[in-house]
Amino acid sequence: MFVEYKKPPIPAGYQQLTVADTAIALTVPDGARFATIKIASQSCRFRDDGTNPLSTSGMPLTTSDSLFELTSRQQLTAARFIRDTDNSATLEILYYKLSS
Repeated sequence: MFVEYKKPPIPAGYQQLTVADTAIALTVPDGARFATIKIASQSCRFRDDGTNPLSTSGMPLTTSDSLFELTSRQQLTAARFIRDTDNSATLEILYYKLSS
């Protein structure tokens, strides 16, 4: 799902996140309101309700998935990821602010 914005977004930061066998949250930059995420290596599980996913439950994400977006500050701060294989996953994350 891609959100259409009336004004262009402003880059707010980048993060490469290693996802291991313990659920991990994003490090959201100040002012960031949404993010575009790509699964760069391995697969993982994801939840955006503040609950930690397990390696066997949560939304599965794989390297064959296209980019996906988290579209609110609340969703960014509530997002949690965990690997679902024996190998750590890597996420590539671009954060954005909204134009004023």
